[in-house]
Amino acid sequence: MVMLYRLSRKTLARPDPSVDWVSPMATIVVVGAPRSGTSLLCALMEKTRQLGAPDEFFKHNLQKYPEIADPNDILLRLKFVAARATGGVCSFKLFPSQLRYAVDRVDLWRFFPNPIFVRVSRDDLLGQAISLVRAKQTNEWSSRRSGQGRAATYSFTQIEDEMKFILATNNEWDIYFARSQVTPMRVRYEEIVENRERVLSAIADRANVTLKFIPSLEESGLERQRDDLSDEWRWRYVADAKVARPQSWIPRKLPRLANLASILR
Repeated sequence: MVMLYRLSRKTLARPDPSVDWVSPMATIVVVGAPRSGTSLLCALMEKTRQLGAPDEFFKHNLQKYPEIADPNDILLRLKFVAARATGGVCSFKLFPSQLRYAVDRVDLWRFFPNPIFVRVSRDDLLGQAISLVRAKQTNEWSSRRSGQGRAATYSFTQIEDEMKFILATNNEWDIYFARSQVTPMRVRYEEIVENRERVLSAIADRANVTLKFIPSLEESGLERQRDDLSDEWRWRYVADAKVARPQSWIPRKLPRLANLASILR
């Protein structure tokens, strides 16, 4: 079994699996940065009815599932995740902060051994950043929920900041997998949109599952959120970048990673 790096230096007392704990036949963990396409992939996986029901179960503030929202009852969350398995296949989604939350409280991979990591990324960094800015401003994180935040307002600085955040998040995963000596299955958002059958079948193969049904993009329940406003922001950003930083087409160095120092200690 590969020893997976914990992404943290904290040494809290962490419970072990109880004698009646039954590990799933396979565990699929979808990881990435926000707005990379993880939600679409998770929705499609759930609709197959064979690849679990992945979601973000390890947020510190878990409002979506009030029955397991107590941040101090990690075992309740683990049991809830395991109960959502389909045909012995369990799945969930992680961002770096959620992984830290979980592994600070429990040896996650003793409960879910030999996880299959599916790392989702997006070719269009600028489009991803624009999507993230809009989601944060409006609080509309998917087409399933109407936003309760303010109206979306263009900001060159916010788009730049979110691009740096996305790069930093991707680098956290780079470090995690390098330290763990794990090679995740890599999936591009564009691949999910263009050939979901190939992507879902490849994930199923790793879990030793033969899919009986491939859902359509429409059956995912999610709609594409990019619109004319997204395109307008793109061209405004590109124009502003030429004026604001005419010499910075090639970055001299990666952005400073807020968590890098603590990770490398």
